[in-house]
Amino acid sequence: MMSYWRYRNGFPLDDAWIHQTYARNFAKTGVWAFNLNVPSGGSTSPLWSFLLIPGHLMGGKTFLVYTYLINWILLFFSAVIFENIINNLVKNQYKFPVFGVIFLLEWHFIWAANSGMETILFILLILLFFDQLLKKQFGLVMGVVLGLILWVRPDGLTLLGPLLFVLFFSRKNVIHSKRAIWGGVFFFLSFVMYIVFNLKISGSIFPNTFYAKQAEYAILYERNILFRFWDMLKTQFIGFGILLIPGLINQFWEAIKNKKWVWFGLFLWWIGYLGLYALRLPVTYQHGRYQIPAISVFLLLSIPGCVVLINKMGSYRLKLIRISWIVSTMLVMIIFVFMGADAYATDVAIIETEMVNTAIWINEFTEQDAIIAAHDIGALGFYGNRLIIDLAGLISPEVIPYINDEVQIIEFLNKRHPDYLMTFENWYNILPLNKTLVYSSTSMFSIEAGGSPMQVYIWKP
Repeated sequence: MMSYWRYRNGFPLDDAWIHQTYARNFAKTGVWAFNLNVPSGGSTSPLWSFLLIPGHLMGGKTFLVYTYLINWILLFFSAVIFENIINNLVKNQYKFPVFGVIFLLEWHFIWAANSGMETILFILLILLFFDQLLKKQFGLVMGVVLGLILWVRPDGLTLLGPLLFVLFFSRKNVIHSKRAIWGGVFFFLSFVMYIVFNLKISGSIFPNTFYAKQAEYAILYERNILFRFWDMLKTQFIGFGILLIPGLINQFWEAIKNKKWVWFGLFLWWIGYLGLYALRLPVTYQHGRYQIPAISVFLLLSIPGCVVLINKMGSYRLKLIRISWIVSTMLVMIIFVFMGADAYATDVAIIETEMVNTAIWINEFTEQDAIIAAHDIGALGFYGNRLIIDLAGLISPEVIPYINDEVQIIEFLNKRHPDYLMTFENWYNILPLNKTLVYSSTSMFSIEAGGSPMQVYIWKP
């Protein structure tokens, strides 16, 4: 919410406006649609979009405040759960909720809490799941968490991995537990409903975004998988996380040495989650937005190990190292909070001046029945109030098979007859050729960040 420093308040991601558009349209019409009254599966997180609906029933700009508020409430409860998990491990050594505060000051989480996205809700459910797993509570709560997390992000299914791993090595009999059975029933019913919902809305098992993003960045698969994985791993250490690596190594060694299968399961999920993105969506843009949920588990894995190491530093020389380590971590944490705020302000300014302002211009200066072809549809859907052809495939899945082939995209558009093309100046090479430019952003925020201006062209075959 520090975006006033640059331009005005808003969100740092265009995708946040996709959720707002679904929420607003459902509040208005009762139809799950991005283009009004045209059902589509462009929301990766139906549950998050649904939670945003009350903000649009209140009217005006209330939805902005409501979105920030609900995310910060979710972040607070995530910190509470995180504090309880770590405190149980270190035997309540500290009266002050130091671990919860550390969690709240992780700059990625602050950025995500103000992003308008589902990230913090996803983190909350991940922490709830691992809280239950560490307690070996294989009951209703775990089943509900697994059932709900599907509706937040499909990659939440990866939590089944550590669950099955721990069940395999656990001697605790959970098969005859009534709570476990009810938990399994809830998860199964939620899973079936999720598949039915997606099949009905978009004709596929998962949301369109699940397929569109992978197709768009398929060229990145050409890089060696180890380099891709290293890119994912680095996102975990940007900030004070780099100073927690000794604790991570210590906790990993303890898990192996003492056969702590639950902790080993956490390590497997953390590595596997990052590995999955390295394999299928190896992108780290927007501050590693897809890897931010894994940071919560990285902190779970590393902080207890750090506490153990710090407690072992009893000699005078080691005490100096301990003090230096703690002070350095605190300083880096605080520095990155301010650096993150600065980055957030710039991110919001770019979205507001390029996506939002362009969408407002389209709303004011194009025909009401105009059809707009665009790659970035979030703010355009919310403010443009025009029928949209989505070149990123989120609400127009038919474009996914040739999402990176401009020749076929041109053929596709010539059949669909849009009136305008909205795109960043350098996004496409041949789509804008011989098209009449009618609008170009004059903001410098995108330019200064190494990007280009958003432009609108008249589309004529």
